[in-house]
Amino acid sequence: MFLQHNKINKLMKKITLITSLFVSTAFSQEYYYKNVTKTNLPQDLNVHSMDSEFLDADEDGDLDVVIAVEGGKNLLLLNDGKGNFTHSHALTDRVEDSEDIGIADFNGDGHVDILFVAEDTNINELYFGDGNGNFTPANERIFIHDRSNAVFVEDLNLDGSPDIIIGSSIAKDSEGINRFLINDGKGNFTDETEKRIPMMKDNTQDLIMGDVNGDGFPDLVVANEDENRMYFNKGDGTFTDESHRLNIRKGVREVTREVCLGDVDVDGDLDIAFFNTGGDKQTRLFINDGKGNFTDETVSRIPKDNSRTWDGGMYDVNNDGFPDIITANSDGKVSGELYGVYLNDGCGYFTNSTSLIFPPSVKGSGWDVEAADLNNDGLLDFYLCARANNKDGSWSQDLLLFGEPGKATRVGKTQPNSSDRKQYPTLANSDA
Repeated sequence: MFLQHNKINKLMKKITLITSLFVSTAFSQEYYYKNVTKTNLPQDLNVHSMDSEFLDADEDGDLDVVIAVEGGKNLLLLNDGKGNFTHSHALTDRVEDSEDIGIADFNGDGHVDILFVAEDTNINELYFGDGNGNFTPANERIFIHDRSNAVFVEDLNLDGSPDIIIGSSIAKDSEGINRFLINDGKGNFTDETEKRIPMMKDNTQDLIMGDVNGDGFPDLVVANEDENRMYFNKGDGTFTDESHRLNIRKGVREVTREVCLGDVDVDGDLDIAFFNTGGDKQTRLFINDGKGNFTDETVSRIPKDNSRTWDGGMYDVNNDGFPDIITANSDGKVSGELYGVYLNDGCGYFTNSTSLIFPPSVKGSGWDVEAADLNNDGLLDFYLCARANNKDGSWSQDLLLFGEPGKATRVGKTQPNSSDRKQYPTLANSDA
């Protein structure tokens, strides 16, 4: 009896030791990114944040943050150089249904400007910057008044000035035709849609450009609530419809909210990720053969997930040189879902590693993911839009994450690129 009791005591001690080690390890886990929201961001960002982008608004050498707000004032946060952000009041108090942001020097004066596109209110807002953090409205320059959900900025006609593509949806007051606006170099635009791309009526939610067929010219991929599309650039900023090359499944409804490009299998060409909110909500991964022909390899490459994904991007989050996938998810309620992090094994196969990369405090109703070095330490950081959905603002505050030394990606070592690029190369971020 004594021997049996002694064995039980030893066994209990072992169990206690193992449990203690497990608990100690769990609580001492070093994540790749630290949540600094409470110390480095204003605490009133419980707004309907739809999109965020980076720019050096006051030309002091660091990246500031501009935020598109649905049903509220758009916001500009100024950076003190160490990643501490405060409100600027440089933008007007105008309230629109802002959805997406384009950043560029549109009027050619050497200073960065801002374009917000709006959906339900049909009013797009253009601001010209003076380099000192001040902005002057120039809305009359953007004469498109459709239900605009997306904007992409690119020099389409190769004249050195940033042009604009605006993606829109179909409604009584909107044709649902994506518009190509050509810049004269001074911020005056001409609608050249009919001569540049086949006229299609779609419910477009996002736009992305990149050279997918290897001819040296940026092509266009369009994320729609109906069928997604792809257009090849003929080299002069005019496009042909090559959507059949996507080889999208027939008879399966997908409501795509976001699209990004990245070389996930590291074979030298751009692959495509579509992020979905309805129908089959699974994020889908299309692999490029190098000539712009794609195969849907979702099932074998990325874990199954039924989240409503409102945004996604490709960034190397763990400093191994391979593009990983980050998603912003929401079921329409503030239910505390984690933003998703899927690590790439270097061959384009992904594992859900959210709990390894982001701390448990990174939760909310995810709407947008952007990354850059925001505190000038040479490491990748994240700004996450967490759209508010309830009256008390629970888990709705936008989030700021700083990269941890020795863990997070060094920005100078590997291009933290996102292929989720929405902004034209600017003085503030020439690698955008």
